[in-house]
Order: sequence, then structure tokens, then C-alpha cells
Amino acid sequence: MNDIIRELLQSKKFLAAIAGAAVVVLNKALSIDMPEEDLLKILGMIATYIVGQSVADFGKEKAKVEKTGEMLKAMEKPFPPPDQALVNVVERNRAEIKKILAD
Repeated sequence: MNDIIRELLQSKKFLAAIAGAAVVVLNKALSIDMPEEDLLKILGMIATYIVGQSVADFGKEKAKVEKTGEMLKAMEKPFPPPDQALVNVVERNRAEIKKILAD
């Protein structure tokens, strides 16, 4: 439960929605009597911000998914055969280790 609340409080979209609700509540509670037209302009800007953030978040997630797909495709490719010089070094070291262990 605490993780959900912490995650919500870190969300720019959630905080913007809370700010919008606070404007409406405070206008009524404090009898500010802000014209409805001004309230709608403020709420419209907040709604536009939230939609814009949602589009940006969607783009980020899409890029992550595409990058993950590219990485998975790269992992499916077979490894190239080892260089013969490297194979020779490994075999020589293996033989030396067996010789040391045999002593």
C-alpha cells in the first residue's frame, strides 16, 4: 500500500490532477468566486499537460520495448567461431595445468 502511495506521489500526472482538484475545492471552500471560465481554462491546461505527459510516457515505453526486442534479436545470432590463435593458447594452458596437477 505504501509503495502505491509513494509511486502516486512521484507521478507528475497524479500531482497535476491533485492540483486541479485543489483549485476547484479551494475556490469553493475559500469563497474566492473565480469565474467558471477561468476555472475551466486552468483545468484545461492541467488536462492538456496530463495528456501530453501520457503521450511522452507512451513514447518512452515504446522505445524501451523496441530496444529490448533488438537486444533479443542480437542474442539469437550464433557466436562466431573462436580465433584459432585463441584456441591454441587455451589448449596450451590446459596442457600445462594438467602437467602441474599431475606432479
